[in-house]
Formats: sequence, structure tokens, C-alpha cells
Amino acid sequence: MSDFVVYEPSRLILTWQPILNEGDRGSRHAVAEVIRSNNQIVFKYLKNSKDFNDALALGFEGYPAFSLDKDVHDENVMGALMRRLPPRSRPDFFNYLNRHLLPEDFKGSDFSLLAYTGAGLASDSFSICPDLRSAEAPFDIPMQIAGYRYNRPKNPKILNKCTLSFVREDNPHDPDAIAICANGSRIGYVSRVMCNGFDELLNNHSVEAKVTRLNGTPERPTAWILLKVR
Repeated sequence: MSDFVVYEPSRLILTWQPILNEGDRGSRHAVAEVIRSNNQIVFKYLKNSKDFNDALALGFEGYPAFSLDKDVHDENVMGALMRRLPPRSRPDFFNYLNRHLLPEDFKGSDFSLLAYTGAGLASDSFSICPDLRSAEAPFDIPMQIAGYRYNRPKNPKILNKCTLSFVREDNPHDPDAIAICANGSRIGYVSRVMCNGFDELLNNHSVEAKVTRLNGTPERPTAWILLKVR
């Protein structure tokens, strides 16, 4: 992926998922934002949002490093979040990049690395995604297909040769839903917390996508796509 173009976001979204029955995780909820401006990085809970209040009702107790008693945190924000990533100095760091479909010579900042990898840990229910609103092309970004487990085709191998498209759905459960389709058939969705920014990309740029990885287990299959925004 020598032609991989990195996106440097100015805002990240911290998401949280509740643990449901039998270990399944529920929908992602946007619970906080991380803003980079003028060499300062600020963590802020989204306390006035429906997502945040819904998360509280489902058991959300805040991010461990940042007390819920305080809305805004501006001390050691990156230090706290970077604990979610392996150090770049590790000899096998390239394996971590490869696992997230990133080139071995990834040139992005630590801030963008949080966005590109999601910084997920098996020990908790948090992950990070970029705010794609006002993102400037060109850039490339891998993305996991949400809901692929329930929408996968009978023969997933055909996806390697499919043309992908994005369709805004009239969905009563999520009016902002954007379906990902292969040859006209839905195979999943854009992550709900990224839909607003993704809609802007579709309006303002050329967005090409292809399936780049199919993995997971037979019971919980996953699929990843690579977006090229131009």
C-alpha cells in the first residue's frame, strides 16, 4: 500500500458498547470527543447528547482516566489514550499495523493512529473513530462493515470481485443509516457513529471502496473495506 494517503483528523469520537447476553456487544454509543486544536488536545464528554444518556442508562460509568464529575479534561489526554496502543518501538509493531490494514511505513501522527486503529482492547468496550466531517481529500481509510454478520452473502468470496456502493436508507431505526452494497445487495452498514461525516464525504467527494479482508469466525464473521476518498 505504498500509495496509501493518511488522513489527519482534528476530532476523534470515543465510543462505548454495552455487554449483552452471552457476551455479545450492543450498538456503539458516542460518549466523548477528543479535539486537537493549536497543539492542545482536549477530552470532552458529550453529556447533552442522546447517545450519552442512552449509554448511562445501559451502565456506562465513564472512561477510567477521566472522571464523569468533570465535563472537560485537558491534562495528559494523549498519554491516557496512547496506553491503548502498543509502542511504535516494538520490533513487531508492523504486525499491529497490518492487522489494521495500514502500511508498514505508516506516516500518520499518534492522533491519527488512534483513529485508524480504533484503539480497541479486549479488556473493555471502548473504541475510537475519526470524525469525517469536513475531512479534506485525498485520503484512504480502512473501515469495518457494521452488521456484516447478519447481511453477509452466502458465498463471501464473491466480494473480492464486487463493486461496492453506498445507499442512504429510509430506516425507521436509524434515519441516518448508510448501507454498504455489493452488486446491489446489502452486505452491512457504515458504523452508526460515523454516518454524519460519511454522508458529507458522499456529497463532496468521490468515494471508492473494495473489500480487503474477510476474517472472524463462522459464528461472528467480519469484513473490512478500504475507502479511497478523492
